[in-house]
Amino acid sequence: MLVLYVLGRHPSHGYDYSAALLEEAAQWNDVVALPMNEGRVTTNKTVGDYGDWGDEADVGMTRKTYMWFDLALRLFPTARYIAKGDDDIFLRVPLFVAHLRLLPRRGIYMGFHVGTTQYKKMGLPGNTFMIGWCYTLSRDVAEALVSYKPLRRLAYLPYSKERDE
Repeated sequence: MLVLYVLGRHPSHGYDYSAALLEEAAQWNDVVALPMNEGRVTTNKTVGDYGDWGDEADVGMTRKTYMWFDLALRLFPTARYIAKGDDDIFLRVPLFVAHLRLLPRRGIYMGFHVGTTQYKKMGLPGNTFMIGWCYTLSRDVAEALVSYKPLRRLAYLPYSKERDE
């Protein structure tokens, strides 16, 4: 198992990488910098709270996740599973790896599912999907995700408020 930190350029540093980040990357070789700008937070949400960060930040996190799966498939051509985890989770690595060893190698979309039931209560349509903390895709699922052309086109477009309207 290989742990990497996947980052975009953040507005809090003027969309430049900080000296501390560059030092971390040089020392540990554990940073993957994606060619994208993170979105600005436009709500009062704080770390650990439920809710959203605002459209720009949420779209940025979604784009970053998509780009990570796209890149990981190319960087690690023999990886059976690819995971995305938040930087503030505590992952019990031995248990996680033990679970992976028990899973089939195809058709895995593992994590915290949200969807239809929760959204119907709010009067919204919805399907089951993963949120937040940590989720894992088998290679075939990740390949299907990144090969879907309409999603691919959107994932590589920068956020634009005008597109929301």
